[in-house]
Amino acid sequence: MKQPSVLHGLIGLFVLAAVAQPARAMDLPTEAFILLAQASAEPCAICAEKERRKAVAILERVFAPGRELTTDEDCLLVKMNTGNEQELTLSCYPPPSLMEALSEGARPPRMVFRFHTQGEHLVGIAPEDFTDPSPAATYRTSPPGTRFAGRIRCIAYKYGDGEVFNYFLKDHTLSVHCAIEQITPVQR
Repeated sequence: MKQPSVLHGLIGLFVLAAVAQPARAMDLPTEAFILLAQASAEPCAICAEKERRKAVAILERVFAPGRELTTDEDCLLVKMNTGNEQELTLSCYPPPSLMEALSEGARPPRMVFRFHTQGEHLVGIAPEDFTDPSPAATYRTSPPGTRFAGRIRCIAYKYGDGEVFNYFLKDHTLSVHCAIEQITPVQR
């Protein structure tokens, strides 16, 4: 019986690495958002907590340190008008499939990508995960509502509900910690 050689195994790994691409923005975990939405309308506190735990487990698998999300023409990053100068959302969120799946009274969580800089960051964000000054300046000088093509990278936050995110029950917001790798304003 012939055993596969180590070389064949390494070649297979290199092929997989070569074809692996960063996630597109719309590859978000709809099931987790449905669970969070259902939990927001659930009158049973124990049942709602169980749904939130299931959602967090899914989000943990999808959002991991180093994972990149890349925009495309159908889903861009958007500068929010929240007063927080370091949050982005997605133009394609919430997707129609999520809205159609919601039961009466359920609402999708607000989803933001929060980036951190040397001058403005949370305790627990490593300095190597700060967004570089150039993309931060592009964001800062753009008006609210600006749409951007770009790429963000999920970063670890040691005080998160997940390894790279927080879920805020009170305002029903999922905040994913990230670094902006690349950002370019897009004309509408």
